[in-house]
Amino acid sequence: FGPGCCRPNHNALRRASLARLLGGKMARAGGQLAAALALAARSASAHSWVACTDYRGGVNYFDQEACLAWPRGYQPTPEEGGYQISEPETRASQNDGCDRPMAAPSWKNAYTADYPHAIYEAGRVYCLAWPMKNHATAAPSCANPHAKSDAGTSESVTLRVSRVNPASDPSQAQFDQRNINELAGLATGCSHQWGELGEAGHNELTDACQLGLERHRDGELDCKGFQRSPKFCDDTGRAMGTGCFKVPANFTPGHYVAQWQWDATFTGRGHFAYRTCFDFEVVQLGSDEARPGLLGTVGKAD
Repeated sequence: FGPGCCRPNHNALRRASLARLLGGKMARAGGQLAAALALAARSASAHSWVACTDYRGGVNYFDQEACLAWPRGYQPTPEEGGYQISEPETRASQNDGCDRPMAAPSWKNAYTADYPHAIYEAGRVYCLAWPMKNHATAAPSCANPHAKSDAGTSESVTLRVSRVNPASDPSQAQFDQRNINELAGLATGCSHQWGELGEAGHNELTDACQLGLERHRDGELDCKGFQRSPKFCDDTGRAMGTGCFKVPANFTPGHYVAQWQWDATFTGRGHFAYRTCFDFEVVQLGSDEARPGLLGTVGKAD
């Protein structure tokens, strides 16, 4: 990606949130995921996962000190150079539902003081971070001789959430019906369902339903969606991608399960969906239980 292709995604999301609250309309085009989304999991070289569930650092390089929350049982070892989110590769999961089951007897058992779960204030914007694992398009100007570009097509990256205080993890079918953008009032028709391309109500692949309210378009160096990674050329395997979302203002305080899903089609290999689950608590806006500080990514791509 060229310099300046990315910007702090939470700003665009906040502007869109405000426009929606004021009655503004968001452009949509009909769409639908490929039918292969329902295929059973199989091995492939494509993979990624959510590595941080409350990222407040720079948009260029991952800063482990700026990650305030983590997925279930994920405890990466810091590395130099801003690439701490690269391991372990076995974190990637193609299974339906959650990649790691809810911990017992308490869901909090999947977290520690050093790697805690997320605490979100209702109505506020938070950001996720993930490793690119070579799955973006390198710009023609990329001079890194070690750069690899294994970008997918028909990409989609979304965040789905459970109802409050679930006794167990939702099924994949249940997750598919609860896109967080739709629950936050920023989109409609995001639920995964079968239908004809362009059919009314099938908006799953529109910008409004995507994490960060921006979907990557095939073949474009747009730095959107899963490919929002300004430093992809530097280290295509370990570079960071980010995306932000708004917690619905009407969410009841309590425990929720979230599922990040990235899916794409790869030439000669087929269509794959990768999923990461994490737990979060919703607290009321202004609650003392919320983690203090500025939210979202900071800085500019350079």
